[in-house]
Amino acid sequence: LLTLGDHIYFSDTPDRCARQVMTAYETYQAPMTSVSRVPEAQLYRYGTLAGTLIQDTQPPVYELRALYEKPTAEYARAHLRTPGLSEGEYLVHFGTHAFPPVIFDCLEHLITHDLRVKGEFQLTSAQELLLERGPYLACEVAGVRYDMGIPEGLIETQIALALRSPFATRARAILEGA
Repeated sequence: LLTLGDHIYFSDTPDRCARQVMTAYETYQAPMTSVSRVPEAQLYRYGTLAGTLIQDTQPPVYELRALYEKPTAEYARAHLRTPGLSEGEYLVHFGTHAFPPVIFDCLEHLITHDLRVKGEFQLTSAQELLLERGPYLACEVAGVRYDMGIPEGLIETQIALALRSPFATRARAILEGA
């Protein structure tokens, strides 16, 4: 299980976000990436995925056919649409992944062949190799992700944490200007 360290996750269900992903991984015995839906205007912030919904799954599980790190809106419209989502809505990485050990072979391939993107070995590149090797699924997590890796996300995260803390009443008063 891999969770992004610059994100905070809050579940909308009794099962934590990581547990939702692990349950899906255990059920389908396939690589599993958590996803959430975002509007097109936010795609510049996220790895974006496209797939096909596996019918009658709860939470929704998709069989992936493409993924791309931080696409332009034009690229996403042409290559990353997922049937069944609203116009202008896309699946993006939620930040939790359940990988089988073969992910390390994919990473080793990138390193051995010096395959870098923007001068770095990218997890997304390893995920693309994993997708080429067989079924790769995505689970739509019931929860909220806060990204502390960007300035506005850090502020949002601090507010969300404050509103879920023992100081929530005081935090609300501050936000309301009292």
